[in-house]
Amino acid sequence: MTLPDLLSSFLACRTWCSERTLPVGALLLFVFLLSPQSKGQSETFKSKKSPNRPAEIVDLLGEARLAPPELSADVFLRVVEAGKISDPEWKREIIQEAFRRIEEVKNPVQLRPVQIRGVALNNTEGYLIGVAHAQKLDRLSLKGRGIKLLLRYDKDRAKQIVFSIGGRLDLKPRRCEDQLVFDVAEIYAAVGDVAKASFNEKETSEGVRALFVTPWIENLDSPVQIQPAFNLLMRLQGPPIERELLYHALARGINRNFGDDRSFAFAANVGLVSKEGSLTSDESRWAADLRLAYRDYLLKNLRGSRCKDHQLNEGENLPAFIGVANRLFPDRPITFEDLTAFEYKGEVMANDLVAMSDSLRELRQELLALKKEAQPTATADGKSDEAWPIKVNAFVERIRSWEPKEKFSQFDRFRVGITMLLSVLESIQDGDLKVAVVRRTLQTLNDSAIQRSNFVEWLYHVNRVRTAYPNEFAEIAPQIPNQSFSVILASKRLGV
Repeated sequence: MTLPDLLSSFLACRTWCSERTLPVGALLLFVFLLSPQSKGQSETFKSKKSPNRPAEIVDLLGEARLAPPELSADVFLRVVEAGKISDPEWKREIIQEAFRRIEEVKNPVQLRPVQIRGVALNNTEGYLIGVAHAQKLDRLSLKGRGIKLLLRYDKDRAKQIVFSIGGRLDLKPRRCEDQLVFDVAEIYAAVGDVAKASFNEKETSEGVRALFVTPWIENLDSPVQIQPAFNLLMRLQGPPIERELLYHALARGINRNFGDDRSFAFAANVGLVSKEGSLTSDESRWAADLRLAYRDYLLKNLRGSRCKDHQLNEGENLPAFIGVANRLFPDRPITFEDLTAFEYKGEVMANDLVAMSDSLRELRQELLALKKEAQPTATADGKSDEAWPIKVNAFVERIRSWEPKEKFSQFDRFRVGITMLLSVLESIQDGDLKVAVVRRTLQTLNDSAIQRSNFVEWLYHVNRVRTAYPNEFAEIAPQIPNQSFSVILASKRLGV
């Protein structure tokens, strides 16, 4: 940043702060964070050869560099988290490299499934995507995790990263047809950690810390940010100047129609109403302003364009969140008449993937029959019963070679196939048959193009196999040439 740029930023900040009677300390924070000296001091780490760098860790990091960025970044962070390194400089270098890998991660934000009235989640695309995203291998979640870790070893750099993001998450509205909404809890928790650890009492009393976190509380793109923002606010209950700034920032941030009814309905059930006790007991003027802003937020979004599955008929009970919210403003409760949206349109079309295909329904019936038989230990004459293993092997091969007549995406074919293989494995007792089916399951995973186009979901199923069958995985995975398998095995050997 050039000197004119710094001067322009300083003058803009001076105007903003003077309107709010903030002291010069706030200006100094911005000049420090924007200055190239600050950034350079935190980013530059000279690499040194050191006897404190174990060869096995160096080898693991080398293997991880060749893996997809989601796994690579995860391993880099876990190496530091596991306490395997004593050299503080090396720790910082590893975290910084993890951040570079995070920039290459495909998914920007975690997605999570929402329960929708009248919709069964099991075996739907949304559910399967959601459970895979729960690994938190998206860019934002990984950044949050990296910031928390960096805070232990380079507080200034952690602060600079939070400032550079500035609460700009660019969350686009979800559609009524979507079964998934965003989850940003991880990054907000990291912002709170940095804010708690990075400012002294004087800076906090002057409102500098409040100025640092205000963009994260005021610049809200989606209703799903409201609860994390409020949690952040509640963690920073400092002097009156800070509380006033933060409460008013959140009141400004929420008081609008977000045009995202799918996220609104989800967030309304877990948003400010979950902190109802904290809000009702706070008698300050700014808490009262926030309660009124929350009421306006509810009304603006309840009266806007809504999804068909949120339509209420006369005589139905009000949503539970309305009853809880009304305790925040008992003199002006929201009633049924307030819930009339100007239009209802769009709804989730969540289909059980198995039910979409005649051939799959037949396979599922065959699977259920196999599981019902289970695996007999022996026949009446005491000899091993070979009929059931033969049936299992035949079923596994049918799953692996299944070609649907119906129109199935590559993703859906993979999801159905791997889910059925794992379901078969649940019924197999220890022995050669289990090893054989685990081998074919891992080979199916290795052969799938999904590991390149949708790595997070692919890795979720790999980890299901590894967790449920650790001995078989440790035996078979080294025999299959797959870089991700190699990195996972090396990590486990080192306790990372």
